[in-house]
Amino acid sequence: MTSDTLARLLKLYPVSSIIVEATGRYHRLAHRHLFDAGFSVAVMNRYQTRRFAEMLGQLAKTDAIDAQTLALFGEMVRPATKEPPSPSMTKLTALLVARRQVKDQCRCY
Repeated sequence: MTSDTLARLLKLYPVSSIIVEATGRYHRLAHRHLFDAGFSVAVMNRYQTRRFAEMLGQLAKTDAIDAQTLALFGEMVRPATKEPPSPSMTKLTALLVARRQVKDQCRCY
């Protein structure tokens, strides 16, 4: 499902905010599209949401379980939503990550 399709589908429901896990480039695109479609979006650290699931005793991990856990997390924690970074900031961040990775590789040899 594309981010645009997801935004159109979500507009059919009374959605107050959307919680997504930080998964790298995939969540960034969804964050941008959903925000541009008028939704409030909170991007959560995957470790934090996983610990929340474990606290609830939820050890299994499937897409359906993750969706339910994120919905419950959103209701209970009410994480802050934020605007996605600008395209120039996204590019700068990617360059800094690439620089760090190259620097780390050079230390290995």
